[in-house]
Amino acid sequence: MYLRNVELFNWRKFKQVNDVKPGVTVKFQKGLNLLVGENDSGKTAIIDAIRVCLGSNTRDRYYLSEEDFTVGETKLKIVCTFEDLTTKEQAYYFEWLDFTKEFTPSLRIVFEAELYSDMNKLNKIRRSITGGAEDLESPFLEEARQLLATTYLKPLRDASSELSPGYHSRLSQIIQSLPTYSDNSEKTEEILESFSKAYEALRSELDEPVLNPIRETTDVFFDENTPHSASILSKDVKFSELLRKIELKFDEIGSGLGSSNLLFIALELLLLNQPNTIGPRIALVEEIEAHIHPQAQLRIIKHLENDIQNSQSQIILTTHSTTLSSVVSVDKIIMIYKDQTFSMDTNETKLSEDDYKFLDRFLDATKANLFFAKGVIFVEGDAENLLLPTIAEVVGYPLHRYGISIVN
Repeated sequence: MYLRNVELFNWRKFKQVNDVKPGVTVKFQKGLNLLVGENDSGKTAIIDAIRVCLGSNTRDRYYLSEEDFTVGETKLKIVCTFEDLTTKEQAYYFEWLDFTKEFTPSLRIVFEAELYSDMNKLNKIRRSITGGAEDLESPFLEEARQLLATTYLKPLRDASSELSPGYHSRLSQIIQSLPTYSDNSEKTEEILESFSKAYEALRSELDEPVLNPIRETTDVFFDENTPHSASILSKDVKFSELLRKIELKFDEIGSGLGSSNLLFIALELLLLNQPNTIGPRIALVEEIEAHIHPQAQLRIIKHLENDIQNSQSQIILTTHSTTLSSVVSVDKIIMIYKDQTFSMDTNETKLSEDDYKFLDRFLDATKANLFFAKGVIFVEGDAENLLLPTIAEVVGYPLHRYGISIVN
């Protein structure tokens, strides 16, 4: 199954239309999706809406606030629709399936929230999650929702901290999320048994050089009527405790922030490649270019494009990078402009196959800045490319001040 579309009603800047229609509908496709647009166009709002509706398996939880409601509104709604469910997924989610569209079952999840004042006149938020066909929704169980949870990578990642050992170890969380290492699995029991044997060997090794001298001394400290014998006791260690002690890092000393980011991304992608699981495998990645130089960006995006062709994972990225926008296939791009989204999927445009081939050749790192501009001027050649910005400066209308890009 994959996330087909998201509808936003009174979610931040996306005010619903005529009290009925969503403020925006974002159509996604299987595999890779790249959200592009100028600053404050709504890319993060879309990512956060998905996180609120479906939840996240990372510790970066999203907590709803009054600022998430469109100004002047007290109710909001987020609708996520999934398609292409396997037979096993249809069976599991059967009571919430929607059969109204061409007899093809889809899973429709509805998150609703309302602002209200309690008895003490304090503002509170009431939430509900339901599933099913429109006007036939029923409460959606939390255990069913957990199987829809997304993997979320925030824009400014503190990768070194995320990869460090400790109670909040992300490495520990991900390993325990893998079916092979779930609670009480055969592999987990084998590891705990190996650790127990190693602990016993350590205790035996320390008996002569450490424990015997301690016992001789404590025998002097205590009287004959209350003898005490020191020993190293074996502690019942949980698998999660063991995992919190380990750290993931490159062998090289002094790896920088960019390298740590790449390692952290590779760790998170583990969750997307688990076969024969119920539910979608969705990664939400904001500004993957953060702390990563252009050549590394190219390698990442090419790997993602190739890797997800042979898997059931779905990746939704936001970016400000013209480098990424220029190398991703045009049909994977979703452009946000004036509070609306425009999918470049081949099923959503009137472009021909040759048009797509031309655009893939045409959109280099320089020309791809048109996706992030407030306005675009197309020019015929290099002379105009140099001349127009100069003329604009002379007449007091510098193009860069108004977010206008020139595309040769």
